[in-house]
Amino acid sequence: MSDPYALNPLLTKEERERPALVAMARRDGPPPTLFHSGDLPLMLASGQSPSTLLRLPWQARHQAAGADQATLAKMLEDYAGPDADLAAEMELGGHPGNLEYKSRMNAWLSGFTTRG
Repeated sequence: MSDPYALNPLLTKEERERPALVAMARRDGPPPTLFHSGDLPLMLASGQSPSTLLRLPWQARHQAAGADQATLAKMLEDYAGPDADLAAEMELGGHPGNLEYKSRMNAWLSGFTTRG
């Protein structure tokens, strides 16, 4: 089970579930991050601090990063509480940023990460 509030949630999950595979993948290069620029984006469209995203389950972070201030405030309210990660997965799990993050993590674990 992953921690939906972790900085790099899929890495945290894999480190718990398959530590030997993660250790092997690390020899080939650093793990992917949730955003291309790192575990958090450099800035948010709302003007809030990027660390605000850590109050959201990871599945909501890509959507929230591009949200205006009012939408971000609503997301922080909607995705709070014990089942927030389930709601975020159902409603936002298919966001292109989330799918791309999962793809990069799978490629890294499989040894297919392209070097640039």
